[in-house]
Amino acid sequence: MRGFGLVQYAIPLTPAPTQRHNWTDTLVQTGVPVISIVLDRESDTPLYRQIASQVRGAVASGDLGENERLPTTRSLAVQLGVNRLTVSRAYADLAGEGIVAPHVGRGTFAGVVKPEVVTGATPPRPGRMLNWGSLFARTSERAAEHALPAASFGATATGTISFASLFPDPSLFPVEPFRRALDGVVRREGHRVLGYGPPGGYLPLKKMIAANLKLRGMNVSESEIMITNGSQQGIDLVARALLDPGDVVLVENPTYTGAVQVFHSYGAELVGVPVDEEGAIVSQLEEAVARHRPKLIYLMPNFQNPTSETMSLGRRRALMEIAGVHRVAILEDDFGGDLRFDGSDLPSLKMLDRSQGVIYLSTFAKKLLPGLRIGWIAAPPPIVERLLHLKKITDYSTSLLLQAALHEFCRQGGMERHLLYVVDRYRERRDAML
Repeated sequence: MRGFGLVQYAIPLTPAPTQRHNWTDTLVQTGVPVISIVLDRESDTPLYRQIASQVRGAVASGDLGENERLPTTRSLAVQLGVNRLTVSRAYADLAGEGIVAPHVGRGTFAGVVKPEVVTGATPPRPGRMLNWGSLFARTSERAAEHALPAASFGATATGTISFASLFPDPSLFPVEPFRRALDGVVRREGHRVLGYGPPGGYLPLKKMIAANLKLRGMNVSESEIMITNGSQQGIDLVARALLDPGDVVLVENPTYTGAVQVFHSYGAELVGVPVDEEGAIVSQLEEAVARHRPKLIYLMPNFQNPTSETMSLGRRRALMEIAGVHRVAILEDDFGGDLRFDGSDLPSLKMLDRSQGVIYLSTFAKKLLPGLRIGWIAAPPPIVERLLHLKKITDYSTSLLLQAALHEFCRQGGMERHLLYVVDRYRERRDAML
């Protein structure tokens, strides 16, 4: 059972019977000791601490006798409707205090396990280890419970094609052209670009981005551009700047899991808006805005992840009208807009914005080199000012060397040549897959 408020669960604490019973039968037929665990999901106390506290109390009161076996972390997590990691942390806390003792292959038992006495020797007194699980902040607890699956990261085995996430093909990377650009920058400007850079980013690169945006109809100056360590940092900085615990964020349903993880880590409540072949369904989005009064709307109008659909022009205009009327900020994630295989580009939400309410986010990862970890944000001055402050206390700046090398690569026409090449290759692969 999941939900908010106080929820009480009765947990059996003896070894599971070999014969299958339903939950009620087990309690009634075997007469096993039971303790009640009550979780308050609205409390500031993390769930793992609530679990540990109540098991600790059961041991102290005698409700849970010495050497009685606790449920496995998996079964207890299922019964309580929490992440298995939450129960594991509770058990780790209790084990660190000597209240329970884990036995490999047997389970976790109540009571301290006394060390065996070795003839002729005094057993060493065990040191009291620092229990890190009890020190984690609530925000990191939320982040861990909504973590991305392991399949979303890292390389796959040779010969394997992974459909778990969205990665460019490394065989198409312009390695040599970028290396030459990097070498040239180091030779000419090594003493400068190997030092600290400004938090907002390398000015020539920001000017280049602003110029490209103007060609696409967005009147943005370099002072409204901020370079980030990938678009993931951009999402995180925007969330930190705007969201308090309990704030509502509207997202497309389904949406990018990395953004979901970030929003949850700051205590936001997510409300999903269904999508179809034209993008987010505007009528349902308008209803959700009026009902939930969100702080932020997170959208991917181009090649939405994971559906790959592109929002129609009519829906983009209707969406901007709704956001303007209700004065809601929009985070527009355009992670792959330059990788269009067919048709013409549509105006971005930023281009259609008349109320200075859109934060535009993009990256060089999908269209060029993910290893650069260079993304960028275009936003109104008040937002950029706050984001710069947050970036200063996060990592101060993105690699100046890589920014300068990227600018040099683009200045030499490398980006245009690369996009012409990879779009054709990806289009061929898309057609072959279909």
